[in-house]
Amino acid sequence: MKYAFVLGSNAYIANQGVITFFEDTQEKEFLRVRSVFKPVREGNTELAVNIHIKNREGYNIDVLDNKTMNSTRIDDSPGRFKVFNTDGSTLIDVHQLEKHDYMHLSHHITAELERYEHIAVIRVFGHFMVGDHRISIDNEKLFIDNESFAESVLIGQGGVQLRADGVLL
Repeated sequence: MKYAFVLGSNAYIANQGVITFFEDTQEKEFLRVRSVFKPVREGNTELAVNIHIKNREGYNIDVLDNKTMNSTRIDDSPGRFKVFNTDGSTLIDVHQLEKHDYMHLSHHITAELERYEHIAVIRVFGHFMVGDHRISIDNEKLFIDNESFAESVLIGQGGVQLRADGVLL
């Protein structure tokens, strides 16, 4: 199975459902897709994730297999997992898109997705920290600190690796 992580208007297609942040010689995994949502007819599994990030106040937020390791408020539905800030705003939203949803994305993304028969399309939104770096993902752009990235599709082996100066696969 392939994974397509949609971050803003970017898509990163990889063999592993993992996003890490790499700085100097340190690699920090902050999102791992443990299982993807499948409807009852396909074996009925839910989207399950591990998340290791910080909120705006700098507090660690750790989620293992959709279970929070602190008192953070979450919303867990079969194809979506959200973590909220204390004020109720979304810290991170991990949403597995169905084909009828992801076919409405930009053409530069859908053209690549159509090439794969078995692909889990995971859209990530949010405003959080990984280490000392601010990550902000909206509908249009991925921001890593003050750098913005948009309208790209990268395909590679392994997982997705964010860096202060860009994205590697």
